[in-house]
Amino acid sequence: STQSTGVSNLVGVLMHVVNTIERVTDASTSTNIQEIGGVEGDDDGGLSGSLLVSLTRPFGFIQTEPSSGVVVQNLSLLHPDGSRRVLIRNISFEVGTVSSHSVLLMGKSGCGKSTLLRAIGGLLPETLAPAEGCDGCARVSGPPAGCAPGHMMFLPQRPLLLPIGATVFDQVCYPLSPEVADMPFVTALLQTLELNMLVVNVDAQRDWEWRSVLSSGEQQRVAICRALFHRPHILVMDESTSALDEESEHIAMSLLTGRIGIDEFADRLQSPIHLLSVAHRSTVKPFHTTTLHISRDGDVMQIDARDE
Repeated sequence: STQSTGVSNLVGVLMHVVNTIERVTDASTSTNIQEIGGVEGDDDGGLSGSLLVSLTRPFGFIQTEPSSGVVVQNLSLLHPDGSRRVLIRNISFEVGTVSSHSVLLMGKSGCGKSTLLRAIGGLLPETLAPAEGCDGCARVSGPPAGCAPGHMMFLPQRPLLLPIGATVFDQVCYPLSPEVADMPFVTALLQTLELNMLVVNVDAQRDWEWRSVLSSGEQQRVAICRALFHRPHILVMDESTSALDEESEHIAMSLLTGRIGIDEFADRLQSPIHLLSVAHRSTVKPFHTTTLHISRDGDVMQIDARDE
């Protein structure tokens, strides 16, 4: 029945949250998590979501200190199977700092891009190691424990959607209560992202299996609407626009980076969002200040936007 399906979905979400918390705890990181969902690629029954996280303690011997952004310096990424095989050699970048705003990671499937995001988020800390010859100068830094909720937000390829009975407000405001939102602002976001089917009765409960009703592209636009509502300082995007057509992707990325706005809500969209993205399509490159190309051999080539 519809009711039993909804209960089953909710239990699945709760179990996934518990499992993810256990994984973070076992990794011995001191991590401030405001929202937990899945990470694309996990065997989670299709449940994936947004991870808002602050890194506050070292990953073993790797030096780390609080930072307003994410700083990765002289690190290598090891394969998570425990083989110590190097996926990415000697990678360095900054996101959301004075030195750098937005970084795009590109490369063939399987080269370690998404694994790197998980490692930075504290889910796979054992996969990070100092690059060869950099034992004393390797570090990963993240936002401090006392930073504002939502300082850093993770959008996977398959976003978390709340189960049957959720309102559009619930989906956009998650994990906050929908009481914090105002209808005109949420409606304007939905309209700008061309989610017109959701604009009517945004505060009404929907007797929907959301994943069945919404296409993959619509699900991704709901997640982007959520990111625009929360406006984190750093937004980590793992193929978060892969299901969008180029025009819809351009609108979404332009909103996230402040290239276009919504006139009546200009003050709500002023604070910058710094992107750390994984993507295969070159259409997102213009929205990043730096692109890091990762080869099959694990070598990293950096290209700054001004050089292209």
